[in-house]
Amino acid sequence: MISFPEMLPDELFYSCCTRYHIESGNETNSQTMKELFGNPSFKMKCMLPSHLNNFIKRYNCKWGRICSNDILMNHTIYPIFRSFLDYKESDVILQMINGTLKYRPHFILGIKNNLWGQVLNFCSDCVKEDDLNYGFPYWHRLHQVPGILYCPKHCKRLKRSCPGCNFRFETQNNFLVIKRFCRCGHDFSCDIANQVVSLDEYRAQLELINISQDIAYVFSANVFTGHQWQQLYRDRISKTKYFSLTGRLNQRALANDFISFYTRSTLKLLECELSNINWLQHFFNRKKHIYHPIKHILFIRFLYGSISNFYNEVSEAA
Repeated sequence: MISFPEMLPDELFYSCCTRYHIESGNETNSQTMKELFGNPSFKMKCMLPSHLNNFIKRYNCKWGRICSNDILMNHTIYPIFRSFLDYKESDVILQMINGTLKYRPHFILGIKNNLWGQVLNFCSDCVKEDDLNYGFPYWHRLHQVPGILYCPKHCKRLKRSCPGCNFRFETQNNFLVIKRFCRCGHDFSCDIANQVVSLDEYRAQLELINISQDIAYVFSANVFTGHQWQQLYRDRISKTKYFSLTGRLNQRALANDFISFYTRSTLKLLECELSNINWLQHFFNRKKHIYHPIKHILFIRFLYGSISNFYNEVSEAA
């Protein structure tokens, strides 16, 4: 039996398992799942693994020593959610990932099933760099985070299909490897010539690039706020026009300024529009609401200018 591949920088855990599947020569996914997780009927989760404890036990018996925290923090999208969960919620998610609770993370993470996508994204420049540095490209976890539409490193729009034949990387519980060239012959490291965009489109592109880089900062900062963000939001605007002397929130003024802060296309692409519901108000309600991290990050950018400014206040308040 071959060794499990060395996990590369920012490589998705799913990508490592995919490389193992290809290198092992296994003809079926079930054979690979049995070797890695001890159960041929397991389904491979792309973004957040399940039954991770099973993998850790088998890995440590065969190939060396590895811990689940290293996989979660460096090779899954878990850190972006962890930053906006309290300790109890975080513990429940860990139990789901490790296999001690039924795997239903979307109920806690504030995401819809349609956002828990199984379509993989890639950056053409990352494909070129990976092929040069390692001899092959691989799936980057940052590229799979809902809300990241541009590569934080190269500032290029991520792709999820081949520009040559429109083949989409839809996993559907299969192991999909990304190669330098598509079956149609297209070089994934090459870009199609950029089209001329309007001023509004250009502004939206800059916003989305900045948002992607802020999300990447959350991963690198590795800050566990434990719901301090809610009090920080209130403290930040408690002495502004959004709160009256009696402590009443001016929801309309807050929503109008928030909408003006971003382009309409940015909010639409990120599914964070305020047209049907003012989700901002729930940040200040006593009743608990769980939101996808991208909504927190959009609001943080609106209040603090950047995610780094916000985390600096978190550190000072600790």
